[in-house]
Amino acid sequence: MDCNEAIRLDPKNATESYHTRGRVHVELGQWDAAIAEFDAALRTDPRHVDALISRGAAHHLQGRFGPAMADFDQAVRVAPDNGDAYAARGALYMMTSRFPQALADLDRAIKLNPEDETAYLNRGLTYLFQRQFDRAIPDFDQALRVNPHNAHVLVQRASAYFFKKQPDRALADVNEAIRLDATALQAYKLRGAILTGMGRRDQAIADFRKALELDPSDASVKKNLRDLEARP
Repeated sequence: MDCNEAIRLDPKNATESYHTRGRVHVELGQWDAAIAEFDAALRTDPRHVDALISRGAAHHLQGRFGPAMADFDQAVRVAPDNGDAYAARGALYMMTSRFPQALADLDRAIKLNPEDETAYLNRGLTYLFQRQFDRAIPDFDQALRVNPHNAHVLVQRASAYFFKKQPDRALADVNEAIRLDATALQAYKLRGAILTGMGRRDQAIADFRKALELDPSDASVKKNLRDLEARP
């Protein structure tokens, strides 16, 4: 039986079906429709933690941080041992620069689920944003232990190495990121910066040109490219 049929036959007991249908709308980028489905799920079961997290995440991705936080807070109250609830709230705290709260939630999420790749990534980013590079790198290491093929994590670890003035390590990570994802805009931008610092002008220009192909509106890439091309 599909979700639509389950809802038609018994709408008052179709919490999972509403939630599943909401997740489909999320995959399609249909945010308002997704939230309406999560609302329906929560009307049938106000303590459905997955629906709370999903609705909060939909609000978060739409920049509606207040409603997102309200849903994540409720998810933590309803399920205080649910690692996903802490991970979701920790990510929102990080995005709103509430770093102590982010670290507390992400610590809790990782304790509850030591294989949560995204929680390690977000805790690493929380440290990176505070320029605590020696704390960020081990978390990126852990995220890559869980999933060695995550190009985004490799770019973040490369950033930490770059800021620590370890260009060889940064370059190795960003090369691997590009091997895994040839459309990774941030990887080309970062590699261009690394190569510029290493005096490899022509290769840096090639990377900034590739970045500009991927995003022709990126003003920072345009400036870097102009500066390099103007050099003798």
